[in-house]
Amino acid sequence: MAQWKQAKVHPDHYIQFNNKAYSVPHRFVGKTVWVRGTHNIVQIYHHHQLIKQHAIPRGFRQTDVNDFPPNFQAVLDKGLPRRLQQQASDIGPQFGTLIRTLLEQHAFLNMRRAQGLVALAEKYPRPLVEQAAELALNQQLSTHPQLFKRLIETLQKNNQQQSPIHLSQQSLEFVRDMDYFIHD
Repeated sequence: MAQWKQAKVHPDHYIQFNNKAYSVPHRFVGKTVWVRGTHNIVQIYHHHQLIKQHAIPRGFRQTDVNDFPPNFQAVLDKGLPRRLQQQASDIGPQFGTLIRTLLEQHAFLNMRRAQGLVALAEKYPRPLVEQAAELALNQQLSTHPQLFKRLIETLQKNNQQQSPIHLSQQSLEFVRDMDYFIHD
């Protein structure tokens, strides 16, 4: 049985339907459309005309790159992603690889996330960001800025806890070797 809902085409060229996002051609940005969803297909109508059809994705977004204007695609696929990768590489090689991996999936969809990660990384010490990036790459962790921030803060706490306790000379007088406590 088909389900019908109205949706607004957002400035990012997507509509929301049943907790998923679907791209719509550029000329419909800002307009209200009708969405018809079945168990495997989403159809989008404007003034009773079918304007777009998508298969229901496993993930959150279903994108057709042809829905975006050519000049917009050129800017996104060349200028800004390249600059973000350069900024990330300046922070460290692991972080540069993390941002490059994120943008290789789809520069347009992941650009805001990459911008957020770069802005976040600039607020923390570089070795800590590198450690977090290496862990995120090796463990294939999600790279949302909030989660990456939590990862950095967790690593920061762990690093602080692992630092040796500095003891004064007076305290060291009470330190004994482990053999001192073992009696046979």
